Amino acid sequence: MKFHSFIFCLFLSSVSNAQDTRNKIAYILWQDTVSGQNSIRLMNPDGSGDKELVNYPGSNWMVFASGHQIWFTTGKDTAGKKKGLYNFDLNTGKETYLFDSKGLYQDIDFDQESGLFAGGFGHKPEERSKTQYDIFLFNENGTIKRPVTMDTAIDLEPVFFPGTDRIIFRSNRDLNPVSWGEFEIYSIRTNGTDLKRLTFNPDTTRNVLKASNPFLSPDGRIVFTGYRDGTYRLMIMNQDGTELKPLIPMDDMEQTSCSFSPDGKQIVFTGRLKGKRNNDLYLVNTDGSGLRQLTNDWRRKVQPFFIQMK
Repeated sequence: MKFHSFIFCLFLSSVSNAQDTRNKIAYILWQDTVSGQNSIRLMNPDGSGDKELVNYPGSNWMVFASGHQIWFTTGKDTAGKKKGLYNFDLNTGKETYLFDSKGLYQDIDFDQESGLFAGGFGHKPEERSKTQYDIFLFNENGTIKRPVTMDTAIDLEPVFFPGTDRIIFRSNRDLNPVSWGEFEIYSIRTNGTDLKRLTFNPDTTRNVLKASNPFLSPDGRIVFTGYRDGTYRLMIMNQDGTELKPLIPMDDMEQTSCSFSPDGKQIVFTGRLKGKRNNDLYLVNTDGSGLRQLTNDWRRKVQPFFIQMK
């Protein structure tokens, strides 16, 4: 999986695989980075057919997507729109309010076997004067909510290991418990036991720091965003933390959030060429070929998800 300099001449190479017309890409568009106003949009994998899905006043953040459904939070209670967590079915266009997810911080995940979600929540225990961030399990309507972690570390963005009782998440517990910058990847059982640290990175800006956005690749390895050799990169490693390496090696572009296509042959990701201000969406084959820019304007585009409609 090796990039050659000529592939950065965008649009000169096309994606080699025929597109499945059911595949779409949902993503978050920052309309105004000062006010935090953002919306959720949908487009084809070639960048065409871009349209708006969700755009309520204030923040609209897509926390999870699977199949033909997305889950999102909206941050303002306006015109009868309750703030909280929602489900949106792209096949039917039906939107369902789930519960007031106060404190929910960005990404969640769903476990088919238990029927539970996992998410990082900011909350303030009675015995504490400050907010802390812990991982909780909860059901769709919020009537079940139980902690997995409960300490002063910042624990966020949990992901289930399918077929097991473990989750992975990012935490700053072994570096600086008051810093939002220095995160590592950990795994833990859903009952809060058997905590394991998976990444061990020296305190230098030339190595992986600020780990975020963990998820599993189609072959069951862990993918996350990290800071390595002077730039943000998408990293991949085994479930035990071994064989850590860049997912799509390139030195001229920062890479952050990403998603694999349903067939596992392509990756959509947020990228920014060094020296540029734009955060745009790019598509690339998993072997490193066929890089293509899907968006191109001043607004930030983040959190892309491949979804599959009927």
